[in-house]
Amino acid sequence: MSSYRRSFQCDWPVLSQNNQSSQLRVLMIADTHLLGPYHGHWFDKLRREWQMSVSWTAANNLHSPKVVFFLGDIFDEGKWANQKQYENYVERFTQMFPANSPHHVLVGNHDVGFHYM
Repeated sequence: MSSYRRSFQCDWPVLSQNNQSSQLRVLMIADTHLLGPYHGHWFDKLRREWQMSVSWTAANNLHSPKVVFFLGDIFDEGKWANQKQYENYVERFTQMFPANSPHHVLVGNHDVGFHYM
């Protein structure tokens, strides 16, 4: 396999068999920016969410992480969302990224407002 192809693949480091029981597989995801009701085209939203859902399923099936961290900016328009829209955001997020392992979600500036608000 060429070095070019290998540079775009990811995998867990190979550890000795003695360390297998003490491995902690962590998956970190940042800046999903799920589109909200104000900006973006519906087809772009559909395409992005399908791509993220497929990627999520593949990562979970291939790597079986023990814990997942979402590092903020889960939503794109949290600043403008009312309570109902925010609840819809959360529902979409939980449907797209179902919990097969513990999830830890950190808030980002796009989730609740920007640094100046």
